[in-house]
Amino acid sequence: MTSLSSFLLATLCASAPAHAAGAAHAPESAVVLVARVDGSVGLSAAGGAPAAGLGVSAGLPFGAVQLNADLGLGADLAPTPRITALLDAHLPIVSGAKGALSLTAGLGTGWWVDAPRPLARVGVAYDGPAPADRGLRASLAWQYGGGGAGAVIAGVGVAWRAGPRVARPASLVTERDPTAPPPPLPLLVTPAEAMVWLPHPVCEWVPASSLGDRDPASLLGVTVQVRAPGYLPADVTLDAAGGRVLSLTPAPAYGSVVVVAFPGDRVRIGASVFPIAPDGTAVFSAPEGPVAVEVVGGGRSVVIDGAVAAGYALWLRAPVPAPLTLSFPVGSAEVPADVLPALRAYVAALGDHQLRIVGAYASEEAEANRRVASARAEAVAAALVAAGAPAGAVKVLSSTKPPKDALEGAHGYVRVESLSASAPEAP
Repeated sequence: MTSLSSFLLATLCASAPAHAAGAAHAPESAVVLVARVDGSVGLSAAGGAPAAGLGVSAGLPFGAVQLNADLGLGADLAPTPRITALLDAHLPIVSGAKGALSLTAGLGTGWWVDAPRPLARVGVAYDGPAPADRGLRASLAWQYGGGGAGAVIAGVGVAWRAGPRVARPASLVTERDPTAPPPPLPLLVTPAEAMVWLPHPVCEWVPASSLGDRDPASLLGVTVQVRAPGYLPADVTLDAAGGRVLSLTPAPAYGSVVVVAFPGDRVRIGASVFPIAPDGTAVFSAPEGPVAVEVVGGGRSVVIDGAVAAGYALWLRAPVPAPLTLSFPVGSAEVPADVLPALRAYVAALGDHQLRIVGAYASEEAEANRRVASARAEAVAAALVAAGAPAGAVKVLSSTKPPKDALEGAHGYVRVESLSASAPEAP
């Protein structure tokens, strides 16, 4: 009896680490009721007579072990009636799709017609597959009844389970709860040669074709990057509904555009602005098809139309900025009101150009006319700054005489020129 008690205690103590280590068997976390028929050989009041009986038991989970209270009623061929009551433990050792096998050990008392006897029992029990709440239980045990009397007991019965149960390992589950949500789907990507960046803890690019080998649940809520040559990239977050089928969009065919303009110009396609190199060129890519390039700077704003072909370069040349010539009444240095709209439009299309301002005067009464021409140039410079031109971008040059072939009456004017453009020499 002492050795059997030690065995039971060792079984209970060993159950916790086995469960924590992830043993192959996941015990049923449920109340189990069993009704069975027993047959035994070798145990009676006199000893040696076969016996038969009925039994019931009720079990509760205790960690990895199922503790059972067992009551049996039977008789041998004498006939001698008997009653047994035991407390036993079932320790699962093997579990699979075909059922579970457990070691059993118990202590209790038996009542015969002569006197009660202490009982000890060890054996094995088999529980058949039980996808529902009822299943087969078969047992085989050796029972010791004291006084040298022992017997082999075989039993078979039906087990009822009530309450929550721990699921078997996924590899052993052959059926699915119809009320459970469908399992998540993996990310399916086309084209097949696409690569997918999986973030921490993977942190690497993997072929899209390999995602089917991963646990779909591990990808839920993860944002992945998908890339493939010749296709537009995409970022995808897998939602809780389960998976995503993604077809990358083919990237449009591109060609090159070369715009020949001037330093200080601004080159735009839609909302995109491209810088001008010191040599006055802007080079960029554009999708195949019609293209409208806007060049702004030096007081001009022009749109140049063209068509881009995939794999080819389209060259577009911007026109030279034209100087702005402003006429003044004779003897006046005040900017005429009708000139101000032209100045504002010129500044709006200035870009990053630097400006020079030159006042022209007639040769008659040269000194007086020169002073008027200089005053006119300063007035125009002030009007340009007031219209929004940077003060550092405006430079007033010394006034000059008009050319000899200037038209009569054309000597009272001011000319605004872009320094980056190949403008004609000032008269």
